[in-house]
Amino acid sequence: EVFGGPQDVEWAIGTDDRLWLLQSRPVTTTIRGVPSGPIYGPGPVAETFPEPLTELEQDLWVPPLRDGVRHAITLAAAATPAEISASEIVVAVDGHVAIDLLLAGDIRPKPSLIHRINPVPAFRRLQGAWRVGRLRSALPELAESLLDRVDGDLESVPAVGELTSRQLIALIQRGQSVLRAVHAHEILMGMLTDTGDNRMTGASVALRVLSEARQDGVADEEILTRSPIVLALTSPKVGATTVLPQESLTPDLGSGSSAGSENGVLREALRIKGEFRPEFQ
Repeated sequence: EVFGGPQDVEWAIGTDDRLWLLQSRPVTTTIRGVPSGPIYGPGPVAETFPEPLTELEQDLWVPPLRDGVRHAITLAAAATPAEISASEIVVAVDGHVAIDLLLAGDIRPKPSLIHRINPVPAFRRLQGAWRVGRLRSALPELAESLLDRVDGDLESVPAVGELTSRQLIALIQRGQSVLRAVHAHEILMGMLTDTGDNRMTGASVALRVLSEARQDGVADEEILTRSPIVLALTSPKVGATTVLPQESLTPDLGSGSSAGSENGVLREALRIKGEFRPEFQ
């Protein structure tokens, strides 16, 4: 309004904390149209990876997450093969993990005329609905079976000092395979089942465990050994010392149905196992 049109403005904040206009030039070229392509954001992975990852951590954890999400979207018929192949699905931007928000269901696509008149998507949804119906009924049992398998794997891991280099590499490779399955099952539980308003989250349980243990005078190092659930309060890291939050409240987890649906608890358990696997690696 002041200069009569769009301006390229340069400004600075002075030592007196005042905003100073340095110069302003008319904008002579504007971008036409909106670039097409996937829209990435933290979405549902923000809680699992709240902090930037190192390059090593990205190599270890992003590929299995990407493969797991791709498998889940394919099974759920949530996108066409062309849409899936056109997206990297999960990426790391300056270490921050981001997911394709359209494929993840966090944003809705804008319907076009060709989508309205093309019968193929509807037919594909019909095919997917038949497959998804069978998968939905079997998914909770499959999730419980996978959780038992992951627990067994974690309990069977010997001390790192007892492993040869070959055994350690094989263990990491097997861990990535299980991570793919965990991520796929977690995404599918969110897509296909009613998880409800779940209060029994990993973070809430971890806060309660941490608070009660500290009240009993247990040191943080011992809490980590006794109750690895508290790792839900930290970001997965390779080689870094785990530091638990200083403040630990005791949340109300509710009881019975107020604590959350069975499917919601299963999904949260899968998400937590997805965090424990990186810590194990």
